[in-house]
Amino acid sequence: MCIRDSSGEELTEQAVLAEMAVLEQDLARYGWNTIIIGDGWQKAPGVWEPRETAFPRGFAPLVQDIHSRGMKASLHINPFIVPRESPLTASHPDWLVPPAEWAVPALPEDARILDVTHPEADAYVRQLFEKISNTWGFDAVEGLNVPYGVLAAKHYSDPSRTRLDVLRIAMSAVDAGMGPGRTIACAGPQPVLRVRGDVMDLGQTAAPLWTGDARHWGSIDALDAAALRYFFSPYLYALASPAMYFDTPGLPARWPGLDRHTFTKEQTTACLTAMALKGGVLKLGNTFAELNDEQKNILTKLLPAVHWRARPLDLFDNHPPRLWSARLNTKAGEWFYAVVFNWSLEEEPPVTLYLG
Repeated sequence: MCIRDSSGEELTEQAVLAEMAVLEQDLARYGWNTIIIGDGWQKAPGVWEPRETAFPRGFAPLVQDIHSRGMKASLHINPFIVPRESPLTASHPDWLVPPAEWAVPALPEDARILDVTHPEADAYVRQLFEKISNTWGFDAVEGLNVPYGVLAAKHYSDPSRTRLDVLRIAMSAVDAGMGPGRTIACAGPQPVLRVRGDVMDLGQTAAPLWTGDARHWGSIDALDAAALRYFFSPYLYALASPAMYFDTPGLPARWPGLDRHTFTKEQTTACLTAMALKGGVLKLGNTFAELNDEQKNILTKLLPAVHWRARPLDLFDNHPPRLWSARLNTKAGEWFYAVVFNWSLEEEPPVTLYLG
């Protein structure tokens, strides 16, 4: 799958069409076949309509264009966090509850949490996702961060409901609104969410860093977090890892103020390979239109994903793991493959691979 996550002024219908043209010409036949319209598409904070200046035709014609090229469309949305500027804050204050103290630093200033134990708020969520699925035609949604969304409330209007009840109500509303055959990607308590969520995010965005800083994960952090969940996917859900990056001219402008080094081709290739080995949804943090032929050629070798995911043989010894292995049953017979990584930037440590 292809993840297209843009925001702000960069996110327009023309930008989406440009990405779609690259995918159609160079990458769709290799499995990169989904366009995700990232955060920043909405008219105003908490107003779930597309910006007219960015999407003059609205979403339905754009999604039809995507479908006409044999691709799928997904939308980034998390309606359970309600900003102060949202019309809901003024029109339906009884639907909203304050956030818990632990969640306040991660939320917009004076944000409120949508209380789905209120019957009208529950109906609002169902109608919103029904519009996304049936009226606009999206095949999937992503961005539902449950811990910093519906579960971040200090309390709920129905005190008899446990937080597990609240999670179930919220995800059931999303599921009912989207309808059958649609995909829901979310982040949160994975063993519980998998009942309603098809794809699980690790819950944190990776920046174009090799190792993370106080604010962001880096590629190494994302790989390690994905490796620790290999035993869930694909048995309970598909895993969606944070995006990996090629070093492109447009990358610094999208991450202003980030103190980072330049990614080498070998580093990006290793990260993308590791993410492909664990299966699930593969994400790229660049725009496809800015990739050169060599970079696009690397992407053609990553998909479609094999059914049996590789497992890390040194899961508790190295972070991230350096040894991965999988067994394949193909028309050409039964095969085992092993992959050995060197994640160090300074040395080439010896690695022993026991073929038994």
